[in-house]
Amino acid sequence: MSRVLLSFPSPIYLNGKFHSTCFYEGFINALQEEGNELMVINTYSFLHQSIHNQQFKFPPYIDKEKMVADVKRFNPELVITFNHSIPLEVEEACNCPITIWDVDSFDFLCGKDHIGANLDKYIYIELGRASSKKLIAFGAPAEKVHVVRSATAIQAEKKPFLRNIAFIGNPFYGPQSMVGLLTEPRKDVFIEASKVFAKNFYTNIEDVLSAEDLKILAKYMHPAEFKGISSGQNRITTLNDLSDLGLTVWGPSTWLSLAPYLPQLAMAYEKKPVFSLQHNQDVYNSSKIGISISHAQAADGYPWRVMDIMASNGCMLSDYHSGIDDLTKGYVKLPMFHSHIEARELAAKILKDEAWRQDLVAGSQACIEATSRWHHRFKELEHITGISLLAISKSKKTKPQPTPVIHIERKNYLASSYTIYYLLIKMAARCLPSFIKGMIYKIMNKNGIYFDSHIIRSIRG
Repeated sequence: MSRVLLSFPSPIYLNGKFHSTCFYEGFINALQEEGNELMVINTYSFLHQSIHNQQFKFPPYIDKEKMVADVKRFNPELVITFNHSIPLEVEEACNCPITIWDVDSFDFLCGKDHIGANLDKYIYIELGRASSKKLIAFGAPAEKVHVVRSATAIQAEKKPFLRNIAFIGNPFYGPQSMVGLLTEPRKDVFIEASKVFAKNFYTNIEDVLSAEDLKILAKYMHPAEFKGISSGQNRITTLNDLSDLGLTVWGPSTWLSLAPYLPQLAMAYEKKPVFSLQHNQDVYNSSKIGISISHAQAADGYPWRVMDIMASNGCMLSDYHSGIDDLTKGYVKLPMFHSHIEARELAAKILKDEAWRQDLVAGSQACIEATSRWHHRFKELEHITGISLLAISKSKKTKPQPTPVIHIERKNYLASSYTIYYLLIKMAARCLPSFIKGMIYKIMNKNGIYFDSHIIRSIRG
């Protein structure tokens, strides 16, 4: 049992604040149940980090001195930062092991320049072998890079089935700038390159595109965006083929933009927010099938949703990943698809054969209970970090009383200049054309003047 600082980017914005996704909520709850003391930072409230913007320091209207003082007072014994999304000032205030847990891929790590200059400083956790190899090639010491599976806090609950198939997630739309790229004289080069990355996201882009072509690509999008463009097509095509089998989709309202082109899929969209642990648990337990369709970056690994579905009373159906076969070996042989056509065939077969569906669910649940609860991962993390995370006794009678989580709330760290800053940005956002706003934003960033995702979302409304 230790003092742990958790820092992660969770983009769910509702009722004027950012909320933790199911994955982070389950992770936090499990650490707390083991008696650990937790300080939690959702970096979307303080930073604006994206594939294009690797902001790593607080905006000027955040009272960094106050937060650093609070972090030092907490005195963490371990820092776990997902995707290295953590304010630099907070990281530098911590005198303890710092673990970077990569839950997307190397391409999406924040502050890679800083990591590259301090490679020996961190312990690295990767979800799959492909991403770990990429990190080692970047220069991370191999002995400090560890492959650790995800886990789940979802519990099976007996509920009436309300639908045949459930999907929770976003559409993985590619950038709109793809239109411009396809008007380039050398578009055939990029078309062929896209086929390479559709097969292996982790192929080095420099091995596929020339320096000249990379300059052309940079005018339109980040290389990681280009490498992942097959993801949206795979996800949307697969779900469209399932839309008449009793599918319901949850996620951002951008799903509705498909309505003119794929009306049946758009009609499957349910606007109700689904992001918390309980939300996800309710959906998967009331669905005969929970489907997972991965981003291209999930090569030998797989999304954390796979384990969430497996833990529920819904039957897990996923695109193929060798990591799922490795996980379930000896427990269950789960059906997996290699194409949208095969996905439809398997879904229809599962829905017609309730006995088989129940066998798959029972085997999946047995696998999760034996291998994939968070206490299984904490034991691995203890060995890797040398920091105690598990309660001394696993007996429910002697389980420690959970200590309240310290949530770093944005409202407690706003400097007096915030109101003026906010009004100026809001005025500029409403009055200036988009291209001018983009220019100003880049100039501000280059001069070390940042603003966070909260201010952007609140202005958008």
